[in-house]
Amino acid sequence: DAIRRELEPYRDTDFSRMYWEAGMGDVTYFPSRVGSLLTFEWMEDHYRMQDRIVGQTYADFQAKGVDPFRVALDYCHEIGLEFHAAYRVAGFYFPAPEDEWNSGGLYHRRPEWRGRDRQGRATPRLSYAFPGVREFVLGLFRELAGYPLDGVCLLYNRRLPVLEYEAPLVAGFMRRHGVDPRTLAESDPRWLAHKAGVLTDFMRALQALLRDESQRQNRAKPLPVTVVVVSSEQENYSYGLDLKTWVAEALIDTLVPYSSETGINSNLTSWEDPRAADYFIRLTRDTGCKLALNLMPRQITPEDYKRRAHALYEAGVDHLYFWDTHHRNFFDRSWTTLSRLGHKEELAAWAARGRPPVARTEMKLSKIEDWDLSYGTPG
Repeated sequence: DAIRRELEPYRDTDFSRMYWEAGMGDVTYFPSRVGSLLTFEWMEDHYRMQDRIVGQTYADFQAKGVDPFRVALDYCHEIGLEFHAAYRVAGFYFPAPEDEWNSGGLYHRRPEWRGRDRQGRATPRLSYAFPGVREFVLGLFRELAGYPLDGVCLLYNRRLPVLEYEAPLVAGFMRRHGVDPRTLAESDPRWLAHKAGVLTDFMRALQALLRDESQRQNRAKPLPVTVVVVSSEQENYSYGLDLKTWVAEALIDTLVPYSSETGINSNLTSWEDPRAADYFIRLTRDTGCKLALNLMPRQITPEDYKRRAHALYEAGVDHLYFWDTHHRNFFDRSWTTLSRLGHKEELAAWAARGRPPVARTEMKLSKIEDWDLSYGTPG
């Protein structure tokens, strides 16, 4: 019931999809044979109360044979929403105090798969330069493909990079170009293309896996793939995200730029200037890839929602995306606006009226059961 209550606010709204997190690194929110369910049973003490509650809740679900991921999936379909499984590609290790989230996990079991900086020092992440890391992640997606999903999503908007100067990357570059990439500028186009090739091959392998699973399960077509990425062509490519190739080869079906600001800063206002979206609009125009822009920060006034959404629609954007929507659905003025933000004609009419303040929609209660609310109750 608690899981269903998380989803109920989206019934009969302009939302069409729910991106529900399925895992981060090797920790999962669904029963997995590859990863570890988020029970936190390995923790001796919890830094935050919410971690203890989450861990105990998942342990209780596990003991009772309840798959909370499937509960959410089924209820999304019941209320008319698509359900897409989202995965944090770089969630294998976190800074203190969250370092205990992955205690004893893949990061600790396979230290040889850790990232390396230009000086050869280990960095606190696992690198997709290693086939073992990529195969592990593909194993999780193989499990997810067994659910009746409407799509999968890779969250490239947290804890980048996933490629640095690991031995396989460096050796491959030296074989091809005859020079050590650590002696070049980080922005050297040959080095950027070499890094991008690794993640593009990973995305191709994911598409092949989804095709195989669709055939095995007699699905009409493979599950669609969404990627949530960073601010611009340049920032994405610097991390090895070759969006141009991904769109051209139909490796992705929906592209979600997380913000127009660099650095993955969730507190900054995104897409204040619609021209910041021009590259993404051109990239996806007349292709099979949908574009959805994420509006941040999480708390936005109703007037700001309307103004920015209308400007983006006018610029040629068809879809919007909202990260952490559970921080927004409090049935206040902003949620009332957000839940209808797909009504483009209403936004155009509002703009034509001079963008007046959005009135609070409310109805005062006069009586609850036998209590007359006109009576004051001090103390």
